[in-house]
Amino acid sequence: MGWVDNLPLEIVGVHDKHVVDYGDGKGWVLVAHAIGHDPDDRSSFSLLDWEEHGFGTICRVQHGWGSAGTIPLPEDDDYFLQRFENFVYESSGCHIWVFGNEMNHSQERPEGEEILPDRYADLYARAHVMLHQIPGHETDWLVLGAVAPWNSETKYPGNPDGDWIWYFSDILERLLDLGCQPDAVALHTYTHGSNPAMITESFYMDAPFDFREYNFLAYQDFMKVLGLMHLHIPVLITETDQNKEWDDVRNRWVAAAYESIADWNKTHEQQIYCLLLYCWEHRPGDFDYSIEHKPNILMDYTEAATKGYKRTEGEEPPGGNEMWNEMHVNRCEGGFFAQDGIGHLMMAKGLRVHWRHQGTGGFYPRPEMKPKEKLLGQPEVYEGLYSQSGFYISAEGQFAIVTDKIFVEPGKPVRGSAMYMHVYDDVAFGLGSRCGIVDGDGPFLRGPEWPKDGENPFEDVAIHWSDDWGSAWEGDPENLPQNIWKQLDSPEMVPSGNYVRLVVQFNADVKSAGSNGHWDLFRLEQYTDVTDPPIPPDPPVPPTAGGIQNYIDIAKINLDKLQVYVNTDAVLALLV
Repeated sequence: MGWVDNLPLEIVGVHDKHVVDYGDGKGWVLVAHAIGHDPDDRSSFSLLDWEEHGFGTICRVQHGWGSAGTIPLPEDDDYFLQRFENFVYESSGCHIWVFGNEMNHSQERPEGEEILPDRYADLYARAHVMLHQIPGHETDWLVLGAVAPWNSETKYPGNPDGDWIWYFSDILERLLDLGCQPDAVALHTYTHGSNPAMITESFYMDAPFDFREYNFLAYQDFMKVLGLMHLHIPVLITETDQNKEWDDVRNRWVAAAYESIADWNKTHEQQIYCLLLYCWEHRPGDFDYSIEHKPNILMDYTEAATKGYKRTEGEEPPGGNEMWNEMHVNRCEGGFFAQDGIGHLMMAKGLRVHWRHQGTGGFYPRPEMKPKEKLLGQPEVYEGLYSQSGFYISAEGQFAIVTDKIFVEPGKPVRGSAMYMHVYDDVAFGLGSRCGIVDGDGPFLRGPEWPKDGENPFEDVAIHWSDDWGSAWEGDPENLPQNIWKQLDSPEMVPSGNYVRLVVQFNADVKSAGSNGHWDLFRLEQYTDVTDPPIPPDPPVPPTAGGIQNYIDIAKINLDKLQVYVNTDAVLALLV
């Protein structure tokens, strides 16, 4: 696809054609056209000058504005598709076509008729086939229209709350059922004000959407769906703004937005091709979203355009072909077992729990560990059916969930992560969770795992804690989010040998009448050119004598991993 190879790596751009001095940089432009459904209409447009100057060019195609509908009424589908074919064929300088806009929003409905996911997906699938049959456009992208974030107006069976992420997911599922994988996806994301902190920090909505991002990071809720569905397709964020008239101040809002997307591209295979400020031209409405006459915003934008914020696809990572590759993942879906035969310590396979009490003595109960099963409308499972749950009551201390040892390449950096969500039955000081990595393949504990009743267990159960752990929640627990999944990240570490262990730690305080946490998706990555996890060597196989397979070890010597096994049957045979 020659035209794809010419797309700019830079992610900067503006909704509309605009006049900004980029210097040596390149970027993106988008134009929107309401084409109607007259099958004899052959009017068109051209972005050829922009394309020839190295810009990425996008056209958003929709049936009409407002009550005319972003897609037509069903009885006009054939006419609309013929008009779409005419429009593409007669136009020039564009190979990326966004199909419709904010289909879940009431203002985009044709004559007030709801656009349900199946309705949109079926029409998209027909347009997808048609587009790729037009001469010169066989490899064009038909881009899934952006779903309006935070809009819950479109409710239907299976989505009674009108969740926009479910709406997005249901469109994708319908398309895949039809055998139609979209070429790319358009997203919209905004802040609710001009504070740059709204770009980088999580702000959540009220129930029932208290697990959905409310500001700029809302784009990540959509990205998670693509990842879970294993759809590695281009993403274009075609609108972003402050959800009101732009505040014409230089406060790095623009730079923070582009830095956020550039950072995403550095650390994710799923690439975001552009982030377009909305918009250049003035449009009638409640707010003037235009930046054309906002000199401070334009200065920030021009500065951002010259800093090289980009996607990383097609670039050779530092160090040759090395990149972050997944070496281990545990989604808590492989079954659970009773650790050490203790019934209330039900652990996901591949994980163990250890506890360190920080008090001065007396009996403190062990934490309860159990699988949390996904229930409809409940967030305790990050993905799949189960997550690992831990519960404390009237106890203080720390416990650590530790993976089995993971085989890695020595000398190559590793990093880990886990998804965590905490829930308070009562407010307690110091609760939180963090993620770390333990180097080596020795035992995780230096002593017994569990304290004995009535004894001070602190020294006996000392855990090899890391002094350099990853993210943790600190501060006033009343202000900590509940029922919201957060990714805990470890710092990078260079392993000294072939094994490491991933650990997450949870703190409990005796002031709490009860507190619990949930963990899911334990992941370890290594910066290497090996794309598949390395295979550990086979363990040593004890020798056999005379074909006899029944062994009883009566001597076992471990000298620098040298093991000597004595076969009792063979010894008895020699004594006869």
